[in-house]
Amino acid sequence: PRGSGMVCLNGAAARLAQPGDILIILSYIHLPEERARDYQPRIVFVDEKNRIISSEVLVND
Repeated sequence: PRGSGMVCLNGAAARLAQPGDILIILSYIHLPEERARDYQPRIVFVDEKNRIISSEVLVND
């Protein structure tokens, strides 16, 4: 449920992970070139209960 901190794995990865494992979660976005120029990806850091503790915007140089 939303806000519970629970992460549910599906597919092949679900067979390899165990409760308590540390996961790296990635997402991708497809944007038209004109929007992609201004897009600022973000890294989000969570605690042991998956609550957001900080986030950083990545700057494209």
